[in-house]
Amino acid sequence: NGYTVIICNTNRLSSKAVNYIEVLRERLVDGIIFTGGTDGKKLLETELKKYNLKVILIGNHGIDFPSVQIDNVAGSYKAISYLIKMGHRDIGFVRGPAKSITSRERLNGYKKALKDNGIKTRELLIKNGNFTSKSGFEATKLLIDQKTKPTAIFCANDQMAIGSIKALREEGYRIPEEMAVVGFDDIELAFYIRPSLTTVSIPKHKL
Repeated sequence: NGYTVIICNTNRLSSKAVNYIEVLRERLVDGIIFTGGTDGKKLLETELKKYNLKVILIGNHGIDFPSVQIDNVAGSYKAISYLIKMGHRDIGFVRGPAKSITSRERLNGYKKALKDNGIKTRELLIKNGNFTSKSGFEATKLLIDQKTKPTAIFCANDQMAIGSIKALREEGYRIPEEMAVVGFDDIELAFYIRPSLTTVSIPKHKL
């Protein structure tokens, strides 16, 4: 459509987001599309409203602007239901940051699918991550080092799932024969790792 696009990477930090909002305002941008989370949603909302900027969000950020969203609960629900149909009942979950709405919604989908299939949620099978490959690697190590081990691992995003696969390979697991791994997002890299990652696809271009 002939627009020049300025991309600002906040690294999920509200301080960076606030700085970029000021930079974009000074450049008289026509509007801002905000995607990804931050650690200070109310601060972000205040800054965006201060300058009366045209803003739309991709995802649920819990702030008062129009947004385009996917159903994270349904996506997780489908992933867990798929694993249950494959015969898994001990399903580990690597969640994202506790403050992330996306992370909480994907956790809710995981719990709902287990409940609807008569499987009790076990907190031992839920480990914390922060959406990075390293956190997926570390969380998976915790899952397989404990007495109560899963037979499948669902990660709240693909980056953590890639880290999970690396951890499993280091421990000699065959994937998916000895441990199934499912991610969420369908990033391009998911296609190129071996085995290709089973993942919940997000319609990025539609969003």
